[in-house]
Amino acid sequence: MSATGPDRERLIRELMARRGLTGRAQPTGIPHRAPGSRVPLSPMQEGMWFLDQLQPGNSAYVLSQAVQVTGRLDLVALQSALDEVVAAHDALRTTFVQRDGEVEQVVLPATDPAARCQLAVEDLTTVAPAAREAAVVAAVSRESDTPFDLGRAPLLRVRLGRLDDDEHLLVVAMHHIIADERSLDIVLTGLLDGHHRRLTGAVASTTPPATHFPDHVLWQRDWLASAAADRAREFWSDRLAGCAGVLDLPTDRPRPAAVTFAGRTHGFAFADDLIASLDGLAQRTGCTRFMILLAGLQVLLARLAGTDDVCVAAPVTLRADPEQQQMVGLLVNSLPLRTDLSGDPTLAEALTRVRGTCVESLAHAELPFERIVETVRMPRDPSRNPLFQVMLVLNQAGVAGPQAGLAVRPVPVLRDTARLDLTVAVYESPAGLSAVVDYNTDLFDQVTIGRFVDRFQSVLRALATRPRLRLSALELVGPAERRDLASWNATGRAYPGGLGLHELVSARAAADPDAPALLDVSPDEPEGPALTYGRLDADADRLAAHLRRCGVRPDQPVGLALAA
Repeated sequence: MSATGPDRERLIRELMARRGLTGRAQPTGIPHRAPGSRVPLSPMQEGMWFLDQLQPGNSAYVLSQAVQVTGRLDLVALQSALDEVVAAHDALRTTFVQRDGEVEQVVLPATDPAARCQLAVEDLTTVAPAAREAAVVAAVSRESDTPFDLGRAPLLRVRLGRLDDDEHLLVVAMHHIIADERSLDIVLTGLLDGHHRRLTGAVASTTPPATHFPDHVLWQRDWLASAAADRAREFWSDRLAGCAGVLDLPTDRPRPAAVTFAGRTHGFAFADDLIASLDGLAQRTGCTRFMILLAGLQVLLARLAGTDDVCVAAPVTLRADPEQQQMVGLLVNSLPLRTDLSGDPTLAEALTRVRGTCVESLAHAELPFERIVETVRMPRDPSRNPLFQVMLVLNQAGVAGPQAGLAVRPVPVLRDTARLDLTVAVYESPAGLSAVVDYNTDLFDQVTIGRFVDRFQSVLRALATRPRLRLSALELVGPAERRDLASWNATGRAYPGGLGLHELVSARAAADPDAPALLDVSPDEPEGPALTYGRLDADADRLAAHLRRCGVRPDQPVGLALAA
């Protein structure tokens, strides 16, 4: 049995039952809000609002999905379908206002012109065929990196790029404060279905969900005051006790004093044989594919950061109730998954620990992440996200294949923003497993992320084929890197024997005092000043004399403090 798709939730329920856990809270019969009710922000919305006020115009929390559509498209029918989708979902007509010092979300009537989303149309037919792919990527990226004004509805944009008479690019973008990834699928599917009904003369229309996201927000506020929420707080307090909340990975540059959200995207695909090995491991162990990916990622992070306490986040859907399945809204929570890898376990033992982490944490997934941070009293650091800086996402591929008489193919979304240090998003589709890594460019170079991806797949392969291997014996340097290291050290120069480094410097200073000993080749000063051998030798003599005056004796170690 493969631990993918719907089987994943069933496996989790079985594992929880074996451990005597009751499972996640399932809201039933979410009541409709009374007319004129004031709707506050959910805890996750509060965090996004704060970040938007702190850095206005930031596009880090813009969600987008793009598809290439083959078939007949009618602009009038598509706009009509878009109007229908916006009218059906309160979240798509929501704006955010401050009243009496409090932030509220206000739903505009479907008849309000301010709530209408106008389809934007772009003609890409004039682009040369050789440049067509680059133009498509640029159009998608442009929509993804354009911010929203949270005070103006709708927080939704739909753009259509015409590539040919029967070939179009369709991009849907929404602000995360009103939507999640599932919401993108709901909107895009609603657009294509509504367009098809209008062309075929079908009379059925989009059925609005029984309840809307503002109803869920009010229900959640009541739940946070319940005994169930208190039990969840107690669990997270125990689970995260003593957690430093800091994962110090080796970076290419020092961490900025404040998060900037500057980022890039690196895509890759898993080899078919690796996918087969991972699925075989799932069958043997009863673990889900997500658990296996998480184990591989946490083992790699533990080795890179030199720690045995690793916390990685995962987004968890809060759509447990059938009424929420077709609801557009922010129905997701960021779950901190903390695993203890101490004691140099085997890879098999590490996977067992990760499975336990997932099962126990999923049983208390309803407590919003912002309330978890408050519960554990995690101090805020403006340079990093609290509790976790790495996230793992496992998604089934979005809308694709035949859709309402059209052929639909996903288009990759490349972003110039990163919410965390690293986000590894893996996508399941009939074609296999693909993934993208969103990484913070203030911290990492592309070549570093390329090595990270290679090591991640290497750890996963070892997890599936060498389960008895201990973490300390796991080899992270691959053959290509070993060849690079060997070539860098193959200088072809003989080092003079019998002389110390200080003696070699003195000899060169005596022979050619003006020869450069050190060059400043930083990016800011590629041709910066040089330190000559004569100056280096003189400075070393002055330092040696100072140390002697301070009482330092020959062969006595002296510590050096180096500053960038």
